[in-house]
Amino acid sequence: VVMADEEQQRLPWLIADLITKYNVTLMQCTPSRMRVLIEDWNMRMALKKTRILTLAGEALSPALLTKLQSITTARIYNFYGPTETNVCTYYEVPATFPAERTEPFPIGKDCSGDVCMVADDRGQEVPHGEEGELFVKGGSVMRGYWNLPQRNAEAFFIDKQGGRWYKTGDVVKVNAEGDYEYLGRRFG
Repeated sequence: VVMADEEQQRLPWLIADLITKYNVTLMQCTPSRMRVLIEDWNMRMALKKTRILTLAGEALSPALLTKLQSITTARIYNFYGPTETNVCTYYEVPATFPAERTEPFPIGKDCSGDVCMVADDRGQEVPHGEEGELFVKGGSVMRGYWNLPQRNAEAFFIDKQGGRWYKTGDVVKVNAEGDYEYLGRRFG
């Protein structure tokens, strides 16, 4: 694992040097950070050596992907997960997609060790294609908020079998391919 220090994170050519020096083949960052990084020629050259790019923390736009796919042949993944669950879903972006596409890519399927469901306000799973809140349970889910029992009571749903689900507050639906599509935040 190679981690960029504070100075390296501010200067794309220093990150490019790290990729080259340590033969980095997998890189992870936010889409907005990647947009800045690929403006640097050294970074574009270094990305040609990567095999996997994982982008997380924000919606992944087709415009950024088109630019990335013109730079590298790496497999590109869209990762999703609030802080409380870390990464809990993934989506491998297709190598090709229609040039006119403007909508963000799905957030994908459950990561290994996690189970997700789209649920209504009562914690009941909704049919595929219907909107609901994304609930997550599994190994990546936090144990709870430190010394905040009321917040924990609001943030978790306990099912009939005793399963403990984190309520993300994110509205999603399952599309025809079985991938979660992020629709926005739930309020209220």
